[in-house]
Amino acid sequence: MTGNRFLLGLVITVILLVSVPSASAYTLGVFGNANEDETVDLKDVEYAASVVLGLDDQTQLADAKCDGEIDILDVTQIELIMLGKEKKLTLLDMIDRTVTIPRPINRVVTISDGLVESTMIIFGVEDTLVGLGSSCVQRDFEYSYTTNSGEEFTYSGGKNTAGALCPELKDLPLVAQSSTGINYETIAGLDPDIIILISGSCTCGCSETDEKTMKSIEMIESLAIPVVVLSTPNCCDADIGAIYESIHILGGVFSKWSEAENLASILEGEVEFIRDRTENISDDEKPRVLYLNLMTLYGGGATVGSVTGIDMIESIFLEDIVNAKNAFDGIGKPSMSSEQILALDPDVIMLPTCRGYHPAREVYEGESLTDLQDLKVVREKQIYSLPWTPCRCGERLEFPIDLIIEAKACYPDIFSDIIVSDWVIDFYMKVYDVDEDTAGELRSAQWLDWMTEEDF
Repeated sequence: MTGNRFLLGLVITVILLVSVPSASAYTLGVFGNANEDETVDLKDVEYAASVVLGLDDQTQLADAKCDGEIDILDVTQIELIMLGKEKKLTLLDMIDRTVTIPRPINRVVTISDGLVESTMIIFGVEDTLVGLGSSCVQRDFEYSYTTNSGEEFTYSGGKNTAGALCPELKDLPLVAQSSTGINYETIAGLDPDIIILISGSCTCGCSETDEKTMKSIEMIESLAIPVVVLSTPNCCDADIGAIYESIHILGGVFSKWSEAENLASILEGEVEFIRDRTENISDDEKPRVLYLNLMTLYGGGATVGSVTGIDMIESIFLEDIVNAKNAFDGIGKPSMSSEQILALDPDVIMLPTCRGYHPAREVYEGESLTDLQDLKVVREKQIYSLPWTPCRCGERLEFPIDLIIEAKACYPDIFSDIIVSDWVIDFYMKVYDVDEDTAGELRSAQWLDWMTEEDF
């Protein structure tokens, strides 16, 4: 008891002003985040100590040891968490499950389309990966099309950023694929310390996705492997803060608190930069933007592609952050013919790349898209390709690149000082802490070299 009293006395001396729990955009669900903000830091030591002294109200997360009591041992545990020296860490994942993870973490399996793996590379812990749950992270992509004049163009080397930065990921075993689901026998054989799983999708199958996720979690936990579930923005929950929260939770999992805070701050800053510049655009000034998911890879018949409705995450971000309008005011991702697309007559077309790379010139001169070449956007050259996109659209750190392309395309005057090809290089250098040459390689892997060719 004497030792505890002495430690409590030391803690009291460092408390100057202890604030009430902060009203952050989200609360990082780590037991030890006593003041319930976005990270674990000295403020949590101060707040927990004030709770022990009866100076402030108890919070759930002040119980750092997760034993039902808040005492001086919780203050000590918070200090250990800050130093990365705790023996175990308990957290609430993003579907509100209480998960206790071991220390140290040496073997990790991810079921993600790139966000978790990219974040781990930034944290410098990618060497702990022993298995992946998505072939999107490993594959190299290639795409070809033929022009009206018979000339053929081939684009190769399209990659997930994580795969481009860490080619060794190609050699890791796959524990899950979209066609076969999760292989629990493979997971058991890898003997991971933890599995990190991304839930949700771009397709609004929220209830179905949650049900499948829960069944998967139960099966994995039956193998005595802790599972941390993260989520990214989707049409059922379009909060962009989910990406920042996922990053902070990963920071806690790997004891990379400052790295997580820096990464989330960079991404949030880019989003707010775009939002601030466009927030005063009036409705009659907003261009009508069509997300056209071309299907020329698949034959398609009368169908040219699908369009993205107003309930999809891409459209929600377009309208909320870029402050433009979706030219298609329906929902879902319905297939459309050339006639239907011509009838929409958008001011700008964006070409997502999750179904193969489709450069703007393919619409301008592709032999399979001649029916679209009467569009106003073809005459005015207002068609733009978005970066390489993994299987799940919200699952990547590069989402601000989509937003800056859309913003520059919609409002060239407002963003006249931004050369997007250079902006992208700066973005990669800041986010991934790479040199300019490596950033250029990432830009190529994301199929964005058209920017330098077109001086965009």
